[in-house]
Order: sequence, then C-alpha cells, then structure tokens
Amino acid sequence: MAALLETLETGDYSNESLAKYERERRTDNLVMQGAMDAFYLGFSNSILPLKLVRNVGLRMANNAGAIKQQALKYALGL
Repeated sequence: MAALLETLETGDYSNESLAKYERERRTDNLVMQGAMDAFYLGFSNSILPLKLVRNVGLRMANNAGAIKQQALKYALGL
C-alpha cells in the first residue's frame, strides 16, 4: 500500500515510475500468490492426512494472537 501511495503522491505516471512500483511490489505479490496456491491445494481435496494437517494448521492460526494480526495486516497490504 505504501508503494502505491508514494507513486500516486508524486503524480508521476510515466512508464519509469510505474515500472519502479511494479518492481517494489513483485516480491510481495509472489509471496501472496504462493500462499494462495498453497491454500487452494490444501482446501481443494479431501485426502485424509492433508485434511488433518489443514485442521491443525487452522486451529494454530486461530490461536496465534499477535502473529495472526501481523499476517492479516500483511494480507491487507497494511
């Protein structure tokens, strides 16, 4: 979000400026894409061991407190 705000605040919408924004966001986007692929894999089938791991992981995430809040902020781009 900060990279987008910085780009918008400058008012410079040149190809160079937009390419800089794209470079700054690429790593975060790839991490998020990988996480979404993992979620899809984890929730798109009913293999028993995978279901068990998924359920344990969800319980741990739900009880993670501060880590859960940081993950939510990251997912929202804050």
